[in-house]
Parts: sequence; structure tokens; C-alpha cells
Amino acid sequence: MSNSLNHIQSPSEALEKFDQNAWNLSLNAPIENPKYGFDVLKQHLAKNRTDSDDNGRVRVPVVLISDLDDLANIQQRNAVLRHSPGYIDSSEGPQDKISLSEINSVKPYNEISAAHHLAACLGDHVNFPAGSVFVITVDPHVGQNDEKGQNVADKRCYVQYSDGTVIIGPARSYVRVGEFHNRGHIEHAVEIDIEKLKELGFVENEKADVFDGLRRFAPAASAIINAKTYNPFITIKSFGDEFDPNEIPALKIPEGTITDIEPNYQNIRLELDQELFSQGSRLAISDKNDKLLAIAKKTDAFTGEKGAIVAANGSKKLICNGAKKTLYLAAVQGHLGEILSKRAGRSIEVGEKLKVKPATNEEIVEYEILLELEKIYANINRIPNALARFSKDGLVDVLKNFPTLRLLKNTRTKIETALETLSSKA
Repeated sequence: MSNSLNHIQSPSEALEKFDQNAWNLSLNAPIENPKYGFDVLKQHLAKNRTDSDDNGRVRVPVVLISDLDDLANIQQRNAVLRHSPGYIDSSEGPQDKISLSEINSVKPYNEISAAHHLAACLGDHVNFPAGSVFVITVDPHVGQNDEKGQNVADKRCYVQYSDGTVIIGPARSYVRVGEFHNRGHIEHAVEIDIEKLKELGFVENEKADVFDGLRRFAPAASAIINAKTYNPFITIKSFGDEFDPNEIPALKIPEGTITDIEPNYQNIRLELDQELFSQGSRLAISDKNDKLLAIAKKTDAFTGEKGAIVAANGSKKLICNGAKKTLYLAAVQGHLGEILSKRAGRSIEVGEKLKVKPATNEEIVEYEILLELEKIYANINRIPNALARFSKDGLVDVLKNFPTLRLLKNTRTKIETALETLSSKA
């Protein structure tokens, strides 16, 4: 550690501002072999949670949230650990000062996805109590740095809430998530000065200053860990100059926005209060072009026949309202994201809106016809090409040219009759 700390702030001034009670928090024990994704992370933290190590020293929970590839993630992780005091990265013994975990399932460059994962953690005050540190590396302006390493698009900031929770990352709207999840208000916003981090000894003096996750965010996290566990002389002023938190854009997520599509099961979370709809009701789900994609039944859990689409009560809170919980869409033993993308004729993505409302009788009938046509479509694929007068493109044309329910019913009958004829000839 550099001896130049006193050049940043005198020991007496630092001690005067150092709030010991803010750091003496009930913090988490480490997890071995951190996993991707919030739910697995939460299970491990709950299983291993403790207030301190055997010597009564505080542990600091640090969570890295990113859209990075494996190599970049490892580099950032190691950059945090390199200057963290007393850390033992081994399954044979406890990690001394910090609990370091990672969530790398954020959609690339997607700020809504970043906000979702951050809200999932910030809304959980048991596993991520006041004083937790979050390093979020999701940035559409990565690499837009000048010759001195300063990003020309967004401030690289250290944000501290009034409960002591810290978020390090770009000055994007998602760092305001804590305002909706009982973390208090943003008490300090500081633009991280890489030259000060170098002076403190947390950044090696190299020329390449493009990847801020490695060169700025991770070292800043190390400095915070030192401040919380070892060195009270590192204070807010040690990171750079403060700026008005109002410069950070407000976080606004429209109702119905897709906030997460699970990578494995393709279940979909919406920024929509689950209590808006009664249990057992049938809901019409349409895309931004008002194209009907599904009729879902409102349920408590994923119950129903295989392939049935349900709108279940989600366990996670809304990003912009910590008092409400999300609506959770899923296909029973299926992959809803893929199903809706196929019906929409394009990829359904995090950040776009879906329209959800109680289904009318007409929409229910239309959806039943859609399901029948999908079955016919699948059957066409199994008929020899020489006999398939109704090709895939032909069926698509049918759907485009006969939009009304009455004509769709007639079209279905014609196609079924044709298939029966073709099957008899096969």
C-alpha cells in the first residue's frame, strides 16, 4: 500500500469522518465456488451466513454483476482480490475479510437486465445487508476513454446510499435501484479518479486504460474493502471529486417491460404487479404491434399440462417498486421465450414491452385457432415434399391474408381437408 494516503487526507480528518458504526454491520460469510445467477448465489449465502470470522473481524459482501465473458470476469475478480487484505481464495479455509460472489447472466449492454439483477440483490436485506458492495460492469459506452483513461460518455462513479450500501459502475440509471428497495437516498456520488487510485497503490501504472471494469471499478472495490476492514484513512475524498447525484439519470421502467428472460428455461419476468390480476383468470399477452402471442392462466405456481402457458406469482420484487412483486410468465416444461419469439417472427428481448390484460372471448377463440394452426404447421413438416402443396411459406401467407376469426376457421378447415387428402395419398 502506498504511503501517500496522508497526501489525500490527514489522519485526524479521516478519523473524524470515519463512522465506525457504519462498518460494524451484520455481514455474510463467503461462498465456495461462486455460481452464476442470483438464486444460486442467494442459496449459498443463506447456507453459510455468519456475522464475522473466528476472530470477530467484519466480513464485507462484495458482488460483481456483469455481462463480461469468462476471461474478463476472471481478470476483474482477481483485480478486486489483488489488494484486498487477508483474502484466502481456497476451499480449505475461510475467506478472511470479504465474501466475493459473481452474477454474470446480465444480457450484453442491457441496462434493464442490469437493473433487474441489481434489484434482486438490493431487495434482499438478509443476504445483502446495509453496507454491501456491488460492482456493476454493464456499459454501452465501454472503451470510449480519452488518452488519460477518463470515459468521455459516462462518469465512472462510486455511489453510496445513506445505509452504507455502495455501488460502483457507470453513472447509468440502474445505480439508482437502491432508492426503490429501502437503501435510503444517494448520500455521495463520486467520479472515480484513476490517478488517485494509482497514488493509493490500487492500480498498477500501465498505459492501457480502456477496460474500466479492470482498471477502475475493481480497484475502487478493493479500496472500499480496505476502508471497511483495515484502513479508516481511506474516505470518500480518496476516490475523486463528488458530483451532484441528480446528474445520474432517473430510473424509469414502463409497466409491462420484460426485465429478465432466464437463459435456461426462458421464463419471463415483467415489470408488472402480479396483484393486478385475479387467480384463475385468463390473460391475453400481445407484443408491441398488438399481435396476440399467448393466452396465459393466472396461477400461484407452474401448474398445468405440459406446454400450458401460465402467469405465476413471482418471488422477486419490481425494480421500480420494492413493495410489489413481479408477474412471472412461463410455459410448463417448456421454453416460453422461444415460443413467443417464434410466434412474433423475431427475437423477444429484455427491455421490450409486452401488453397483458384480461382476455376477451374473441381473443381466447383466436388463440385456440392459433394453436390448431401450429399443429397443422408441424404436420406439414412431416409430409413428403413432393406432396406438400401447402408449404411453410404458404401457411404464413394464409395467416397474413385471412386475419379475421371467421376466415381463419374456414382456412383451418381447408388446410385440414388438404392434409387428409395428402395423407391418404402418402
